[in-house]
Amino acid sequence: MKRLLPWITASLLAGCMSSVPQMPSSPQRLDAAEVRALFMDHTVESYNRNNQLTSFTYYHPDGRVLQQRFWSYRAGSWRVLPDGRICLKFTRERCRPIERVGDVYYKVVPKKGRAVRYRQFLPGNRLLAKGASWPRGPQFHP
Repeated sequence: MKRLLPWITASLLAGCMSSVPQMPSSPQRLDAAEVRALFMDHTVESYNRNNQLTSFTYYHPDGRVLQQRFWSYRAGSWRVLPDGRICLKFTRERCRPIERVGDVYYKVVPKKGRAVRYRQFLPGNRLLAKGASWPRGPQFHP
């Protein structure tokens, strides 16, 4: 019995440990190449954790961006800075870093932390029907 006790204890502990929720991994800031690969030519669903707003945004490879929110569309532009921050411009440009915690991606907003959670990245333009025209919007001139 004394020889079985360590095996029984180890088995019980292993079973208990598998049911304990794992701590999320530490945040990792994405570099420019990772951000481009994640967003370019993808329709992205994002959720703003502060105002509970969901939006869908398509990131065209040529720098245009199209967003659907409040049941309407708005057009603008996007780019990625060398330090990895993604910049979007609809009326004015805002640049934010992207972080990954485990397998979840976030946009980090100053004083608000991980305010935007990205729910999914779907390949291609899922917002405009084939043959539909792109709305007008501001353009970047790098």
